[in-house]
Amino acid sequence: MLTFLFAVSTTFATEPFSHRAQGVFHCVEKDTDLKQKKAAALKKTLSKTSFLIRPLASSRLEDKPDICKQYRISTKDAEMKVQCDDKTQITLMLDGTPTIYPTKDGPLSVIAQVKDNRIIQTFQVSKGGLSVEYIFHEDHLQVIKTIDSSYLGTPLVVSVDYRPESKK
Repeated sequence: MLTFLFAVSTTFATEPFSHRAQGVFHCVEKDTDLKQKKAAALKKTLSKTSFLIRPLASSRLEDKPDICKQYRISTKDAEMKVQCDDKTQITLMLDGTPTIYPTKDGPLSVIAQVKDNRIIQTFQVSKGGLSVEYIFHEDHLQVIKTIDSSYLGTPLVVSVDYRPESKK
């Protein structure tokens, strides 16, 4: 019975967006607009952060989060593969099973959570982490990147829109 419920919830969760979670998606925002958006997000985060932490946080978060020019996404069954620009492809298990993503600082555990037309990808580290939320709208992809840390007064959040290649 438990296995049946698990299978049903996984299938149900992937149905609403699986047909939209396919293909190449291109950023629709100009580089200058992205820089302004990131600067405003950093300013907001630093304004809520302790003055003792601000200088270090400012230097570490400068020009963060990384914004992809394009995403290549493919979804099949309970698996979604995501590639940002020319970076290593990430395989997300939509049933919540953790996967490993290699980085220059060592492997990170990645967990995906499905909510309606959204997939939230979480990279967790000891004092915080990065989450990438993919929201599959009818005509575009919205990606919200959030950097959180117990040292920050409020998370650093940047949202960017992407269009499918055919609608560029």
